[in-house]
Amino acid sequence: MQRGRMAALAVMATLVTAACGSEEDTVSEAPSTTASGASRTADGYTPVSDVSTHAAVGRDAAEIRALLEPAKSGGAVDWATISKIFAEGKNSKKDAGLRSLASLAPDDPATTLLRDAVRGAGTATGASDAIRRQKVDKGITVILERKVLAELQAAVKKARDGKIEPAAGAPHNVDEAWAFYTAEGQGPASTAAKRAADFKKEGKVHEAVIAALVEAQTAAKAGDVAKLESAIESTEAALDYAFYLATFKYLDTKGDAVTRAEGETFYVGIQPEVAKAAADSDKAITAAFASGQAKTGRTALNSAAVLTMLGVTQDEKVAE
Repeated sequence: MQRGRMAALAVMATLVTAACGSEEDTVSEAPSTTASGASRTADGYTPVSDVSTHAAVGRDAAEIRALLEPAKSGGAVDWATISKIFAEGKNSKKDAGLRSLASLAPDDPATTLLRDAVRGAGTATGASDAIRRQKVDKGITVILERKVLAELQAAVKKARDGKIEPAAGAPHNVDEAWAFYTAEGQGPASTAAKRAADFKKEGKVHEAVIAALVEAQTAAKAGDVAKLESAIESTEAALDYAFYLATFKYLDTKGDAVTRAEGETFYVGIQPEVAKAAADSDKAITAAFASGQAKTGRTALNSAAVLTMLGVTQDEKVAE
């Protein structure tokens, strides 16, 4: 069943206007509002609960990414410190301890891939630091996306149970989803904005996610489970679109192993859905990353079954 994002797109203009004309590069503004003092953020979303500690996991991501920088020029990477921050956390408080990136989607293949890259083992055995860097960098984006979706499902469960108070009920989980999406500039929101710019689709990617999250929060506050589930479907479709664009772009590996690692990791963001909808297309895309045959991979990505599963319309798909 196609998962469209038309409802989310329909309210984007309202969100942009309400955001007081903020520039696009402020889409990832750090959340600092609380239920008692909520205010609209630069991207147009208004938290009704305090999710500042959740978004602070983005600081872990920022520190890890900074530690990865030497890999760009062949310098030494402090993998031990990266491993510690990834596994144990540093900046995001949770109860009496810390929230870590590793804990966001512990059983997801994306987390396994990222953990392998940090250790230089498993799927990253023998990989250069430059390749491992891409796997970690883009892997962080994927596991944050997984956490966004997990929080939205938690919101549905609470709404069904009648738990709709802002501070700890379903609306709070939607706020958490937004916090992990933006992650103080380190989350999928950044990828959405970059890929939109790559394909001249500014205003149609990140903004669609925010519009869907606004609808989800509204439904959660009202305890309307049906509308909440519909908004979540729109959110997932909008997130998938960002990963679709990233996969399409990096299928052109240009014969470079580092670019290939970047594309393959982005593809993890939608691979389970693609494999479920069209196993042959998934195999073709995977093979295209290995062979460098971008056209073959892009044709598979643009197959009717894959586009329908991802909710990508004919107008939205990228021409091969």
